[in-house]
Amino acid sequence: MTYYDIPKILEIMKEYHIYRANMPDGNKEYASVGVTVYDEEAILPRANTISDVTANEALRGIDELPIFAQMRTDMKYIDDRLDRVTDKKDIEILALRLEGLTIRDIGASTGLSKSNVHRKLVNIATIIKMGQIS
Repeated sequence: MTYYDIPKILEIMKEYHIYRANMPDGNKEYASVGVTVYDEEAILPRANTISDVTANEALRGIDELPIFAQMRTDMKYIDDRLDRVTDKKDIEILALRLEGLTIRDIGASTGLSKSNVHRKLVNIATIIKMGQIS
């Protein structure tokens, strides 16, 4: 079981867009390298809709890798706690961070300094971990 402290939550927020982009969706099918059975009218053999069995089996097994299980758990941890962040400015900063923007880019987008953005991200991570701060 993973312990989610503030640095870990900040890391997940930073890498979230990478997790999302690389999470296997289970629906990937590769074009076949085989040929269909064709009749007298067919001039050349053509690829059929049957996928490469070996590639599909490999993709099915990818979900079982521990790295993907951890990525899924980390994403779920953040997703399940997004409603704890209620301040509009914090929501905007969090959305930008989850999209993959750097602290500098977030600062440029929001008009905040890098140190203010970092402070806001730490505050957001604290809220995600513990709920609203009084």
